[in-house]
Amino acid sequence: MTKRRRTAAILLTVLFVVAVLLSLDFIYQNHEHECTGADCPVCAVLHLAEEIGGGAKKAVAVCSSFAFCFAALFAVKIKKQHLPAVTPVSLNDILTI
Repeated sequence: MTKRRRTAAILLTVLFVVAVLLSLDFIYQNHEHECTGADCPVCAVLHLAEEIGGGAKKAVAVCSSFAFCFAALFAVKIKKQHLPAVTPVSLNDILTI
């Protein structure tokens, strides 16, 4: 991965985390606002913030699934790996009891 792509990935991750945190803060501050009716702008922003929070939950679930699959594949690879014997054994040593 090039330095430019890595920087872009880190920047997008930071922006996503900031958006989620600001959305949660907005929900916390305005959860009991005085609603003006059907076209309430605060309610509209609250619904948008809830969708962003829901997206964060889905992202965490997907990342956990990928981490579990990666760990399982890594464990299978280690299990199938044949390790050479550290100490060679000769038949003469076994037969002379």
